[in-house]
Amino acid sequence: VLVGTSVGNESGDFGLMRGIIGPRSEGLHVSGVQFFNWNMPEGAKNACISTCSHCFKEPFADTGARTIFVSNLSFDSATVARKVWFEFPFKAIIRDQDGSLTGNT
Repeated sequence: VLVGTSVGNESGDFGLMRGIIGPRSEGLHVSGVQFFNWNMPEGAKNACISTCSHCFKEPFADTGARTIFVSNLSFDSATVARKVWFEFPFKAIIRDQDGSLTGNT
């Protein structure tokens, strides 16, 4: 379970809050995670899943994208505003293995 806000942290800086950040390496598998309370203030760049940790910083190993595999995810529809934030263009592929991210099965 990943909770974005709760009593005690609701007044912090929500501009860059992420639940899971993809690595600079290939093949992260994320499964069975539930997301709650990610409805941050309007304009905030928050998301349950973000891509490519530090792909924008030197040294770059190459210019290819990294694949993150996801399955069995659940998002509280009342409290999750943004599921995914692509941190840097063309640096990540999110493969939804069962439709739980996209809603397509």
